[in-house]
Amino acid sequence: MDPHLGDKYPIKAAFPIAKLASKCLAPEPKMRPSMKDVLEMLQGIQGSTNKTVEVRGDH
Repeated sequence: MDPHLGDKYPIKAAFPIAKLASKCLAPEPKMRPSMKDVLEMLQGIQGSTNKTVEVRGDH
């Protein structure tokens, strides 16, 4: 986990988000989820944790 996040993320969401990121990095493009699917999965993860995470970056 990015140390800049400190404890400002739901622990329960870390593993499902990591699994999703892994799917997005599949070597075969056809095996990667669409952005629509990614959004739906992220919304489902957020809904199951009932927490909103604020991330402040240097971007």
